[in-house]
Parts: sequence; C-alpha cells; structure tokens
Amino acid sequence: MSSSSSTASETNSVLTTLPNEVEAMVSLKRSLAIPERLGWESDPCTPSSWEGVTCITNPIGEGFVIYEIDLADKGLKGYISGMITLLQNLNSLNLSSNCLIGEISSLVNTNLVKLDLSDNHLSGTIHSKISSARLELLNLSKNQFTGWFPNELYSILYRGASLETRVYVALEYQVFLSVHCGQWFSIANCLQLLY
Repeated sequence: MSSSSSTASETNSVLTTLPNEVEAMVSLKRSLAIPERLGWESDPCTPSSWEGVTCITNPIGEGFVIYEIDLADKGLKGYISGMITLLQNLNSLNLSSNCLIGEISSLVNTNLVKLDLSDNHLSGTIHSKISSARLELLNLSKNQFTGWFPNELYSILYRGASLETRVYVALEYQVFLSVHCGQWFSIANCLQLLY
C-alpha cells in the first residue's frame, strides 16, 4: 500500500466507496453466494469494511476502493463474477479452499499482485492474460484446469528467478499439455524439467 493511501478506518467517514467498486462487490456477493454471517451489507468500506475486504482511499481521494479480498475457507459456493474487473485497485485476491466452480477468464487484464484460487472446483483453461507484470504469487493448485499451460506464466517463473522479489507459482495436481514438455505431465514434473 502506498504511503499516500490510507485504510477506511483511518479516513474521514464522509467518504464512501466509489460506485463502480460497489457495483462490482454487489455482483461478487451474488456470484459467490456470500453467506449472511459475513455481514456483507450496505457500503463495502464504510462505516467499516466488509469481512475479508480491505479498502483504501483512491489515489485522488474521491472515495474508497477495494484493495484486498481474502475469503479463504468461508464455505463459498458459486463463481467469480466478471464484474471483478471493475476493481482496478485490487492488489490481492484469495478465494482458496471454497467450492467455487466455472472458469477464471474474468480475471484477465487485472492488476493483481497475489492470486490464490487453490482448492476449489474451477475448470477450463488458464488464459495467458491472467499474468500481469506485477504478479508475485499465483496459486491455482487443486482445481480442474485443462489445456495448454500459457507460455506467459513460464515468463513469471523466469522473472522470479532473476528478481529480488520471490515469485511463487503453485499448480500442483493440475495436468496440462505443455509446449515445453511436449506431452501430458503434471505441472510439477514439467517445472522440474525447466530448471
């Protein structure tokens, strides 16, 4: 978080969450079937943030934006709404250890630094645009993805080897047809061949 940003609890309560952020969060609440016990009612950031949500003021101080969502192991059942792309300041998304289904194509072209969707029932292919220049952690293990493993994600592995920042990619228990491996391998076996 930048030094010019502050969390919702540190800022004047007159500010509210920006409308497009509210729209995205309401859609996410529906698509993930957020249980009432989590208290996702009214404004996502004021007077206090929804459970599992971290808010910051937007860079020009107009209102609050969603910075992190951590709903690991909350018993969620549903899918990830395409409206999540409206959360342009979302830095970290952790929806691990739930019962989510569907594809993750809604997460392309995001600015995520950390993405953990492990231990769900997600399926389909992993789109190459899921990788961003900022991505440091990607955990998609224990899902049902198929198809080609995107070359762009290999570049994240290489980038991590050359930078001070540790880049972590976890895809255990996944099977991909890989350009680099040339046949069906578990991703762990494939990555061992790369090093």
